[in-house]
Amino acid sequence: MSVSCGAECVVLLGCSRWAWKRCSYVGSDDSETWPLATSDEFEPVPRVCRLVLAVYETDLRQPQFPPDGGYRLNPDWVLKRVTYEQTLGRAPPYLIYADHDRKEIVVAIRGLNLAKESDYQLLLNNRLGMQMFDGGYVHYGLLKSAVWLLNEESQTLKRVWEETGREYQMIFAGHSLGSGVAALLTVVLVNHRDRLGGIPRSKVRCYAVAPARCMSLNLAVKYADVIHSIVLQDDFLPRTATPLEDIFKSIFCLPCLLFIVCLRDTFIPEGRKLRDPRRLYAPGRMYHIVERKFYRCGRFPPEVRTAIPVDGRFEHIVLSCNATSDHGIIWLEKEAEKALKIMRENKSETETMTVPPKIQKLERLQTIKKEHKDALEKAVSLNIPHAVSTTDEPTEKEKTETEPPQANNGDSPKAKSESSSRVTNWDELVEKLFRTMNLLKTHTIFLISAIFRVGLILYGEWQDAHMEVRYTDVDYLVFSDAASLMASGHSPYKRTTYRYSPLRAFLLIPNSFLSRSWGKFLFSASDLFIGLFICIILKQRNVPEDLCTYSVLIWLFNPFTFTIGTRGNCEPIVCAMILWIVICLMNGNVVQAACWYGLVVHFRIYPIIYALPIILFLDPRFFQSGLKPLLCDWASDQGKTPQINSEVTDQYDLVLVFCFSKDLLFCFFVQTVAFVAFNKVITAQYFVWFFCLLPLILPWSNMKLKWQALCCILLWMGAQTHWLMWGYLLEFKGKNVFLQLWMASLLFLAANTFILIMLIRHHNYSPVFRRHAGSKTTLKNE
Repeated sequence: MSVSCGAECVVLLGCSRWAWKRCSYVGSDDSETWPLATSDEFEPVPRVCRLVLAVYETDLRQPQFPPDGGYRLNPDWVLKRVTYEQTLGRAPPYLIYADHDRKEIVVAIRGLNLAKESDYQLLLNNRLGMQMFDGGYVHYGLLKSAVWLLNEESQTLKRVWEETGREYQMIFAGHSLGSGVAALLTVVLVNHRDRLGGIPRSKVRCYAVAPARCMSLNLAVKYADVIHSIVLQDDFLPRTATPLEDIFKSIFCLPCLLFIVCLRDTFIPEGRKLRDPRRLYAPGRMYHIVERKFYRCGRFPPEVRTAIPVDGRFEHIVLSCNATSDHGIIWLEKEAEKALKIMRENKSETETMTVPPKIQKLERLQTIKKEHKDALEKAVSLNIPHAVSTTDEPTEKEKTETEPPQANNGDSPKAKSESSSRVTNWDELVEKLFRTMNLLKTHTIFLISAIFRVGLILYGEWQDAHMEVRYTDVDYLVFSDAASLMASGHSPYKRTTYRYSPLRAFLLIPNSFLSRSWGKFLFSASDLFIGLFICIILKQRNVPEDLCTYSVLIWLFNPFTFTIGTRGNCEPIVCAMILWIVICLMNGNVVQAACWYGLVVHFRIYPIIYALPIILFLDPRFFQSGLKPLLCDWASDQGKTPQINSEVTDQYDLVLVFCFSKDLLFCFFVQTVAFVAFNKVITAQYFVWFFCLLPLILPWSNMKLKWQALCCILLWMGAQTHWLMWGYLLEFKGKNVFLQLWMASLLFLAANTFILIMLIRHHNYSPVFRRHAGSKTTLKNE
């Protein structure tokens, strides 16, 4: 009893200590050791806050909600205003302002609009950890929004910067959601300054007001010389690593969410947070406006602290009633203006007293550069993933020297063609910064899939020994018996009901002396090869990495497909050979493809239906002697699907072949679905024939997952389950359910036909090959 009481006291004391530390933690503790900012470096902050507020106004000449003192801008200098109707939800509204007094070109982006669904879509489009960007991870939706904005406005910004004598600074500012867009826009621009007329890095600045956590720690430190984040006291957004979409889905119960996040983060070690490469942080140099103190009522004169922190970078949620109000742009503008006024008063008093300031302006600039270098070195010393040291970062001079010299004559045809090709090239530039997925992730997917299949094979052995319904396919027993006969020198056809190719029995000969499960492991290995071939085919078509991964996962972890191989069905071998034939054709190896095609037809007769589309596919305009065929790359918008006469005829297969022969993979798919659905004999294993082709056509489908695709999946699963139920009652229970099975077959046929029509209607037609540059012939059907 005394031991339990003592344990209870220890737990109570521990919980009390945790509650005290949590409740007594205030926002000012995050920057307690940071030095104070100077008025010169903080001077642009209130101004950019007012410019962001100006985006909310419909008419700046007659503003409805001006801050104290007005917006203090010239409406005639507003070069462009873009609203939600013009962005079509691809980016928040923004304005472009040329401040001729201060020689600045400012792009101001507004924050999240709780009433706009498009803003939520930007937050939800977060593929964290799927792709690397410039050596780190970023919020995918915000990055795509930044790239779209650059595509739209890069020519305008370049023209204005050159017209103003190439002397103006380029400033990007945003609040909340807009801060993430502005920060990532700055990162892309800094890496390709030549696309904006060769603007120096020193003339590019970003001010992220109430910033979103949008980039990994190595990027946040790397770009601290051009990105400045402004945080007001207890603002919740820069402090929580919870995905933005979860935050704003819970915006109406935010205090509860913040408390749960606070409790969770308490038990995560600091080192573990730093070593997570996918963890996102607020970007750049931090400016923390502090105006409240512990156990003090009211607001104190605000002071601004600044640093480039590596560890302890706003990692603790503050349990404060001001956590959400401090996020507001209106409060930020007011407190920033007060803080700047105080800094200027202190500076003027110092000058009046004829005492030299503690920090000279030139010395402060040198200190800022040194802080950036120290932060980069500290990130490397703390083993931050993908962090770079100062020696890894090329200087401005080195970058200029390594860039090829530009011709002064801009009227040459070559210069004109190059400038025209760079009009909207930001997507390609971003793709250069994207790196392929980490190989460890791909290997992990295949390793988990292999382990899962081994587990299913072992489970199948147990089920065969203990349950009425055997896990192993009855055909596998026939294959094994035929292989035993072949191993003993007899014909495999002495086994009753064996009517397959002798190659099948030959492959399973090790069943006789190694293990009865040898064939299952062989078929499951072929299953994994199918996933590998899917990845190869999609990458050759330049399908994005994330779509490749999703397509491979659809095959490897499809409950229907992985049970086929582990039950001892040989269909994965056939499917793997068919995909290998496609790879050979895509690489121009026609002879090798022909040999494999003859082998697969001998192994299984059904691939003979692919003969006609392959013949139509082997167009001499694509397969020229000594030249590799040119593949058509994946694009988000392809050509429309050719129209098919809706009248049902007996020649449905020929109609599909002639209609889609150039889009070979889709032609194979629709032809196989139609062949299986309208075949007089059907078993569940036949579905694998088109399941292996399904991941290869999904990147070209515009079917919405939420309703259309989900309805098709549920319809197919329901019709198949209904059909299998009556088949089980007939085959295993011996019940007279022929009529019910026939009606279930009709329903299943109707479901397959409907799904096939839906897939055709929502497919973006994309021929596999395109013409060689020197070809004189024209394609009539493309």
